[in-house]
Amino acid sequence: MGIIRALFRGEGMSIIVNVDVSGLNQIIANCDSMPPVIIEEFTKLGEGYAKSMAPVDTGLLMNTLQGFMVSGNLGRIQSDVTYDIYQELGTYKMAAQPFLAPTVELLTGRFLSPQVWQPLIMV
Repeated sequence: MGIIRALFRGEGMSIIVNVDVSGLNQIIANCDSMPPVIIEEFTKLGEGYAKSMAPVDTGLLMNTLQGFMVSGNLGRIQSDVTYDIYQELGTYKMAAQPFLAPTVELLTGRFLSPQVWQPLIMV
């Protein structure tokens, strides 16, 4: 199961979102002890991957995606368009075209793997 899975029903647009949080305690423990430079590198990696996965019509969504540091151990990837959630989860008229959920899955896998981030600490 992916990190986020959504189901839409009928025109009343019932939304069911399941979030798989397995491994979340390990991620939180890693974040607390992680140097900010590592979080920043993962945020940049996530921004690039989200941009590569974003659906493109006009390119506005892709071009407004940005990753930045919120605090020492918190990075954020966001866009400035109002329709990003509809692209991610879909609507009753449009299939989902997820770009953030796959990014979270990629980053989670890499973050839980010390072989990926430990060499960055040695810099």
